[in-house]
Amino acid sequence: MRTLNTLFFSLVLVASVFGGNEGRYQKIMDRASSFYEHFSYQKAIDLYMEALELNDTQEVNIQLANCYRMLNKPEESLKWYQNALEKGAMNDEDMLHYGQVLSSLQQYDSAHAVLNKYQHQEEWIEGRAEGFKNVNKFFHNELAYDIQEVIFNSAESDFAPSVTQSGFVFVSGRLSSGLFKPKYNTDKSYFLDLFEVKDGQEPVKFQRGINTRYHEGPSVFYENDTKVIFTRNNYHQHKAGKSEDGVNHLKLFFSEKQADGEWSKATQFEYNSDEYSIGHPTLSSNGKTLYFSSDMPGGEGGVDIYKSYWEKGKWSAPENLGSIINTGRDEMFPFVSHDDFLYFASDGHEGLGGLDIFRVDLTVANALPRNLGFALNTHKDDFAISLSPDGKKGYFSSNREGGTGGDDIYEILIYDFIVTVNLRDMETNELITGDLRVYDEFLDEYIRNESQVSSVKFPAVFGDSFMVNGLATEYIPDSLEILTKEASRDIRFLTYDIYLAKPITASAIVYRVEINGQWQQVMYEMDSTLNFHSGKYEELVAKFEADRVAIDSVIDLRNVLYDFDKHDIRPEAAADLDKWVSFLNTYPDRTITLSAHTDIRGSNKYNERLAKRRVKAAKAYLIDKGIDKDRLVDSSAGEEKLFVDCGEACDDVQHQYNRRTEVLVVQQ
Repeated sequence: MRTLNTLFFSLVLVASVFGGNEGRYQKIMDRASSFYEHFSYQKAIDLYMEALELNDTQEVNIQLANCYRMLNKPEESLKWYQNALEKGAMNDEDMLHYGQVLSSLQQYDSAHAVLNKYQHQEEWIEGRAEGFKNVNKFFHNELAYDIQEVIFNSAESDFAPSVTQSGFVFVSGRLSSGLFKPKYNTDKSYFLDLFEVKDGQEPVKFQRGINTRYHEGPSVFYENDTKVIFTRNNYHQHKAGKSEDGVNHLKLFFSEKQADGEWSKATQFEYNSDEYSIGHPTLSSNGKTLYFSSDMPGGEGGVDIYKSYWEKGKWSAPENLGSIINTGRDEMFPFVSHDDFLYFASDGHEGLGGLDIFRVDLTVANALPRNLGFALNTHKDDFAISLSPDGKKGYFSSNREGGTGGDDIYEILIYDFIVTVNLRDMETNELITGDLRVYDEFLDEYIRNESQVSSVKFPAVFGDSFMVNGLATEYIPDSLEILTKEASRDIRFLTYDIYLAKPITASAIVYRVEINGQWQQVMYEMDSTLNFHSGKYEELVAKFEADRVAIDSVIDLRNVLYDFDKHDIRPEAAADLDKWVSFLNTYPDRTITLSAHTDIRGSNKYNERLAKRRVKAAKAYLIDKGIDKDRLVDSSAGEEKLFVDCGEACDDVQHQYNRRTEVLVVQQ
């Protein structure tokens, strides 16, 4: 963008001011300052350069830096700021301007270092400094945009497109029809007019009567393009008005299309003033709220965005949108989409350098503005977006590198989403009522905090990521991470569900009786009752989950193994029997069966006697530990019930599995 003052709010119609008899240097400086104060920056530069030849002071270097900054020539501006710094410390205001210039040249570390010193002064400075420190976060939405320059940009500035039913209307400083056109003295460019593009045809100058000899700026069309609100310099009924200090500010004007197709004479917005500017109009989707930019007194600083309501046949007094949207810098070029999102340009919020485009949801109280990131935004000025009714396609303005003129118009296709998250019961899949909180990882803020709802909706741009927390009475809270980069760019609506389970209502101790690696019995204790489960252990776990029963602990009870041709209790077998002692002490009404087995080696009669000795040894061990013998039922099978029936081919491990005492709980 050429300069904020060129595009927003300044036409100067003043005579030169000369100083007294202070010497040639001071006289030149006074003349240059007069042009600077009235926005004639190129004329001021010529005079400051004359003064520089006479006296190379810090003052003249700073003023040259300021002129080039206002003309949006950061490379030149930086050089003069650096020259000024070599001559000593600059004041706070000049250092802040220096930091802004550094950021527009993508020297983010240096910009952060400069701005970080002044965080105590204004809140917006802290935000800008923080943004430059973490500038990489603005690049995660790059794939959310398809952007290309329109073919009809000119060598002059073309900007502020306003989408209409048949095309769009935009602002341009180009010549038209070969007629003489006066130049605007800020940077010797031509005055701005409205041009129209219909159905992809070549631009044509908008109707005479709307365009005048001075600036016409951003506009908005409504009621099927039969009405328009547009920006114009303070020029009405062939008269140019000025403020007390000689500035021709901007004003809003209204016009309607007549039966013959011509536009009516423009009428003024009743809150226009000669002393400040009002411009950049846009309307809400219902046409009842007018948004615009103004530097009227009482704002947050610089240029702010205001709104006015259509009530009882007239517009209400303007209301400032407040400090969440407006900063101590400039917020301008508002646009309201059909789904009530406010888009605007700002150089006061965290951004990439110059003006960046932001979006905020007007349907949510105190919603935070969102920088829409690269590649919509760059380190240059990106501003004045206008979208089609579906919000997917539109146009915006930028002075980024590679364009045709100073400011150019670009066509954009946006890949964004409306995300819905539902809260559901895990068992029934039914919607439940609870609280939903949406944390935007880019903003590092909660963008939604809804209570007593079953679902929440919020906007997202491709590449965004969120964490959604869900909670409800009598349910266990849970969360859901949403990564939009994993969705298809062509889908507009994304729907997710958070499933909440009811809390655990009981807990159980599970006993698994293991025989050679297989669970022969599964029991569980709940409500002081020992229950048996006839299925697999995994089935019991699934049943507990369905009944919201927690497994407090799992105790494995194993069979007793013996060495070949022996019946004495090995140390590891004693450890297994000790678990059975603990079990029987815990459940004094329970009885267990001890069934001894051998391998196939030796005669059957010998194996039967060996099996009985083994049962007797296990039973004696338990009795010695205090277990009543009446609770122990012994049984021996010798080699009749082999665990592994492998015949003479059994290896040592298989023989070991067959030499065992099985312990089972007698079911009552």
